[in-house]
Amino acid sequence: ELSRGPLCWCVGIAAAWSVAEACIVFHVRAALSCRLVPFPLRLLAAVFLEAQALWLSALFGGGSGDTRPGGRDGGEEFALSAASSGKISEPLWDALATLSVVLPCANESDFVWRTVKAVFEATPQDQLREILVIDDASVPAIAEDLSAEFLVAHRARVIRHNAPQGLIRTKKHGGDAAEGDAVVFLDCHVKPMEGWTRPILANLRENPRRVVVPSITALDPDTWEELSPYGGGTKMCLTWNADFVWCNSYPGPYVPIMSGGLLAITRFWWETTGGYDEHMLSWGGENLDQSLRTWLCGGEIMVAEGSRVAHMWRDPAKPKTALKYAIPTDHVRRNRLRASQAWLGPWAEKVRSFPEFEDFREGGRLEVGSLANVEHFQKQLGCRGFDWYLERFQDLYMGTGRLPSATFHLRERSTGLCLQLEPSTSAGSDTSDAKFVLAPCIAGMELQRIHGANAISGGEGCCSGFKVWDWDQCLAVYETGGPLNADACEGGGDVPAQRIRLVEGALVWEDRGACVAPPVPQGGDAFGTASEAKKAVLRVGCRARVEDDAASGGFRVVIPSEDNEGSKLCLSSPAAGSAEEAHDQAMRFRPCEAAPHASIFVRTLSRGDGRHQIAAPFGLCLDAASGQGLLTYMCHPAELADPNQLFAAIDGEPFRWNASALGSHQDWCVDVEGSDGEEVAFAPCTTQDEVASATASGQFPQAATDAEQAHRKAPKLGQGFERRAVAGGSSGADGGVFELREVVPSGGGAAAASGAAPRCLGFGIRRGETLPLVAACDGSAQQRWRYRPSAGKGAVGGHLGVAGEDFCIDASGGKPTLFSCIYDEDFLSQRFLLRGNGWIEAPRYWADNGRRKLPARCLDSRPLEAVRLAAMDCDAAKEAGVVWEQLWAETPLETRLFQEAKSRGDTVV
Repeated sequence: ELSRGPLCWCVGIAAAWSVAEACIVFHVRAALSCRLVPFPLRLLAAVFLEAQALWLSALFGGGSGDTRPGGRDGGEEFALSAASSGKISEPLWDALATLSVVLPCANESDFVWRTVKAVFEATPQDQLREILVIDDASVPAIAEDLSAEFLVAHRARVIRHNAPQGLIRTKKHGGDAAEGDAVVFLDCHVKPMEGWTRPILANLRENPRRVVVPSITALDPDTWEELSPYGGGTKMCLTWNADFVWCNSYPGPYVPIMSGGLLAITRFWWETTGGYDEHMLSWGGENLDQSLRTWLCGGEIMVAEGSRVAHMWRDPAKPKTALKYAIPTDHVRRNRLRASQAWLGPWAEKVRSFPEFEDFREGGRLEVGSLANVEHFQKQLGCRGFDWYLERFQDLYMGTGRLPSATFHLRERSTGLCLQLEPSTSAGSDTSDAKFVLAPCIAGMELQRIHGANAISGGEGCCSGFKVWDWDQCLAVYETGGPLNADACEGGGDVPAQRIRLVEGALVWEDRGACVAPPVPQGGDAFGTASEAKKAVLRVGCRARVEDDAASGGFRVVIPSEDNEGSKLCLSSPAAGSAEEAHDQAMRFRPCEAAPHASIFVRTLSRGDGRHQIAAPFGLCLDAASGQGLLTYMCHPAELADPNQLFAAIDGEPFRWNASALGSHQDWCVDVEGSDGEEVAFAPCTTQDEVASATASGQFPQAATDAEQAHRKAPKLGQGFERRAVAGGSSGADGGVFELREVVPSGGGAAAASGAAPRCLGFGIRRGETLPLVAACDGSAQQRWRYRPSAGKGAVGGHLGVAGEDFCIDASGGKPTLFSCIYDEDFLSQRFLLRGNGWIEAPRYWADNGRRKLPARCLDSRPLEAVRLAAMDCDAAKEAGVVWEQLWAETPLETRLFQEAKSRGDTVV
C-alpha cells in the first residue's frame, strides 16, 4: 500500500532493479532482451521510477508533506491501513470525487427546503453524490414538507428518527449512511457560496486524514442571502473548562478546535477514527472530541481558504431563528467531560475543578459513563497524549499565557490591598459590568489569582498583559484618567488597551505611559477606612442637617455618628481621582475629619422656591436618581429643571429632596443607610485575619496553633451569624425555626465598643424588592428563618427561607434577594451553606453550561468599600507611594502536569 511510506517503495524498487541487472550480467535467458537497451538508459529509467515512487508516496501516503509539528511528521507513522479500520482503505487522490452533504434537522421545516436548494445550486453536479436530511423526530415530519419530486430533483433523501436522538447521534447517523468519497456536515439553516467545494476537495485530496472547515459567515433569515463575505469564523480554541471560544486571529491555516457544525471529512477518515462518540447525548462537546481525536491520532484540521458558508445565527430579536429543540444542560456538561476524560488524560483533573462539573464528583448525581468505545480507537490508532497537543500549539498555550508559568496576587503596598476582579452579575453573556478593584488580600482566592497573558505583538512570546486565572478577564485601560476595566482577553497582543506590564513596581499601561493606581486623595482628604463609610439613602425620616461653612461659602450635610458618640458624619463625594471615576457613584457618610474637602457642597442654580442645583467636586452635581439613592452625576442644563437635581439646603434644616414625581406628598431627606435596617450584600468569604493584613513575607501563612487557627477562621465583622433556636424550634439543622444573630467578635472596633443592641438578619421591602436586612433583634416573624437541606444525590447546601413563608434567599444576581423557593435540583442559586464559623455561604454558582459563573460568596452586613483603580500620570502615582508587588506565587495545576509529562516523555494516551 502507498501508506507504507516512501522508504518501502524505494527499497522495493532498488531490490527489483538489482535483480534485473544481475540477470543481465549472468545471461539469464528471460533478461537477454534487456541487453539491447544501453546501460545509461537503464540507469535513467531506474532513477525515474525512484522519483515517481517518492512523489506518489508523499502525495498519498505521506499526507501534505508538512514536517512541522501537527503535520504528518517524518518517521512517525500511524496504523491507518484498511486492515486497521476494517472498512475502507485510504483513497487515491483522484478517487476523492464525490460529496455527501449531511443536514441534521430538528423542527426546522421553515429552513430545510431553502438549505437543500442552496446546497444543490452551489455544488457542481459531478461532485454532489447526495444530500442526506436526517430528521430528528421533527413535528411535522420533514418528509411531509418536502415532496418526492423536490427530493429527487435535488438528489436529496430523508432519514427519519421516530424518537429524538439529539444532534450528535443525528450527525453520526448521517455520517455512517453517507455514500460519497467525502462527508460534509452542515447545519439545517445555511447557504453555501458559489465555489465552496473547490477548496474543500483540494484540501482533502492533499491529505485524506485532514478535516477542513469553511469560513462561516452570517445569513439573513429573511432574504436567505449572505450578509457579508468578510469576518467569517474559522477557528476555535480549547479552554480549560472543556469549552471553546472563537480565536480567528490564531495565525496560519491550522485549526486548534473546530466549531463543529460545519466541516468536511473523507469517508476514509470518518470510518478510520470512528466518527463521533456515540455515547454522547443531545448537543455539545462533539467538536472537542472530534478535534482532539483528529489531532492526536495522526490527522490535522485546516481552513479551506476560499470556501464560505453563510449560517443563520440565533438572534433573540428574531423569534423565527429561535432554537426548536431541547439542550439539557446535564447532557452538555457530560459530553464535555467525556471528551476531557477521553483525550486530556491527567488534565481532566483540571477540567473537573470547575464548578459546572461538581455533579460528576465521586458520589455525585451524574456520571461520565464508560469510554471503552473511544479507547478502542485510541489503541488501534496509537494516539498521542495531550502533552503533544500542547506542544503542537505551544504558540497558543505558552505564547498567550494559557499555560502560565505561575499565578500570583498583585498587592498595592501603600494600601496593603490586592487587585481583585469583581465579576459580571449580568444574566446574559454581557460582562461589561465586570471591573477590577482593590480588596483585602486573601491567599488563594480565585478572583485575586493573576498571571501574565496575551502574546507580545510581533510573535515574541508571552506576555503583554495580565489576566485572572481561570477567568477570561484581562486588565484593560482606554484613556489616561479612565478606570481599570475588565475585558475579555484578546490573546494575540494586538489590543493596545490590554498592554499593561509590571515595571519596577509600577503597573504601566504601555500605550500611553500611564500607571494604574488607586485614587490620590484631593486636598488632603484621607476618606477614612472603608468600614467607616456608610451609604447615603433617601427616605421620609429626616436626621441629617445642613451646616453652612463660612470659609468656603458652601455647606456640609451632617448627621450624628451612631458608633462613636460626639463625632459627626458628613455627606461625602466618592473617593476618586477624576470626574470619570466619581461619575454615577453613590454618596456616603464618612467621619467629617476624614474628608474635609470632599464634604463641601455649593448651591448653584436657584429655582426661586428655595431649591438649588448642588455642585459637588469634579464639576459634578448631586442627583436623587428617582429616589433610588444619592449620586454624583453630570450637571443637567438649567432649562431642563431636572427634579432629580433640585434640593432644599437651608442652614440648620434637613437636606431635602422633593419626591412629588414619585407620588409622595412629603419631602425625602438624606440619611445613613441602615437606620431602619441595613441591606445585606455579597462579598468574598473573609476572615478577621485576612482583613487585618496580608503577610509581608510574600509566602503563605505558616502553620498555627489550634487557637491561632480558630482565630483565623473567625469571620470578618458582618459575615458571622449565630443560629439561635426560637420557642418551639431547634438549631435549624433539621428544619426548625431559628434567628440569625450578627456576631461581633472581640476586637470588633466601634461595633463592639458601642454596646449597641445586637442585630439579626431579617427582611424588608426596598425599591419594590424583597431584600435581606439586618436590624436590631426584635423577635418578630420577619427575623425567623428555617433551613431545608438539599435532598438530591450528592447535593450540596440547602435552602435558607423565611419561616412560615415561601421565600428563600437567592444568589443569582449581584446582591441577595428573596424569591419564591424553588427546590429543583438544577436550580443552584438558592443553595446556601451554613458554615460552622458563622458564614452564610453561597457556593460557587454557574449558569449557561458554565459560560457564566460566580465565585463562592458570603452574606455580609458590613461590606468593605472596594477601592476603584484608574490610569494616572506615573510621576503622580510614584509621588503618592503607589508600588505594586507580586505575592504568593505558585505553579498552577495545568502547568505542573505539563512539566511532569515532559520529564517523563509521555506521548501516548
